[in-house]
Amino acid sequence: MKKILYLAIALTGLLVYSCNDADDNLINNAHVQNSIDRQDQLYSLIERTVNTATDSISIDCVNFSYPVTLQVYNTALQPLSVQTVADDASFTSLIQNLDAGQSLSISYPIAVLSGNGDSTTINNNDELMASLLSCQQEEYIAWAGSLFCPSTRNCVWQVASTNWQGLNAKYVGGYFSPNPDGTITFHYNGESYTGTWVYLFTGTQLQLNINLEGTSEVAQYWNHSYPVTLNPDNISLEDESGMRFLTLQCEVSQTYNIGQQGPAGGTVFYDKGTYSEGWRYMEVATTDIDTLAQWGCDAVSIPGTQNAAIGRGLTNSGLIKAFFNTLPDYYTNPASCSTTADGTVAAAASLWVNNSYQQWFLPSKDELLLVYQNLTANNQGNMAAAPYWTATEADAATATVIDFATGQPADIPKAQANVKIRAVRYF
Repeated sequence: MKKILYLAIALTGLLVYSCNDADDNLINNAHVQNSIDRQDQLYSLIERTVNTATDSISIDCVNFSYPVTLQVYNTALQPLSVQTVADDASFTSLIQNLDAGQSLSISYPIAVLSGNGDSTTINNNDELMASLLSCQQEEYIAWAGSLFCPSTRNCVWQVASTNWQGLNAKYVGGYFSPNPDGTITFHYNGESYTGTWVYLFTGTQLQLNINLEGTSEVAQYWNHSYPVTLNPDNISLEDESGMRFLTLQCEVSQTYNIGQQGPAGGTVFYDKGTYSEGWRYMEVATTDIDTLAQWGCDAVSIPGTQNAAIGRGLTNSGLIKAFFNTLPDYYTNPASCSTTADGTVAAAASLWVNNSYQQWFLPSKDELLLVYQNLTANNQGNMAAAPYWTATEADAATATVIDFATGQPADIPKAQANVKIRAVRYF
């Protein structure tokens, strides 16, 4: 249970008038030293404390005890008026309607009461800001937790396939299932890894701590306390090697039929019947990727990409991209792989953002066969009568294509350059 802090403003002594001008100057100078400008962080914190309608996260674990009396100053820090506010609404109205350049001050000391009635004293703006910042961090942690574990939707956090840097293409196709009790499971390549998660602040930096059990390569890769940028549908995690990205994948409420337009503008070609692993349906883009590309290196097998199953395309695409990220300057110096490679990688080209939707990828063999069987065979899908790459490797020298003139799979050299690319997406 959060402790609710009540800020009781000491009204007496806010404005003490004296017949002595020197006393007046001392009082005014004391207030001016505690003046709060509209650009000050404390001003924003106070506004969020009293204004529950603000777009920012409100600060609910601190309440002001009313009435509160404030001094308003002009741009020259000369006193203009004394204002008394009786509730959050009148306080909000006052601070939001100050003219440009105007500021205000609160009289100190302020009594701070905890939920059990214990009282401490705040003597200046710095102490007030420290109290509100502490409360703000508590509210941010609660907000971040509610986004990470949405209670009203069936969702997972999928390792994103875009904005990769260096080796952070690893584990694309994996996903996190967090629980409100602080436990978490990472699913990847048919394996599950359990652990814990927690949001916390280090100084003023919000961080997400992930701790998977064991000493596996997966656990060692993810176990970290990450400075985090959190949005409702995306999380950016920062570590010493660059950025890692997660995207929220939730069960859709609408029912889709084969041949219908999908949410990202593609054509639905598969329904597995129930939502699991972050998706139920698959859609295929309505146009090819512009570039005719090679599959990639023709001399090295990429472990894990031989899997042809439905639900495997994103993982295979991530493994292919991760492999080529490890080759020095492959995309500009393809000879680092082989003299026949020209630097293009079909899986890398397919991992794009289309219609503002992420997580498009090169389909596996069985997934691309479904496009032919469920769409092309029924004169849908806008596929050319030509070979299209899959994300399924046949062996070190060859990868699988589906010939959309016949619907038949074939294994051809990875370095063949005149093969089309069509991306698909789970949802």
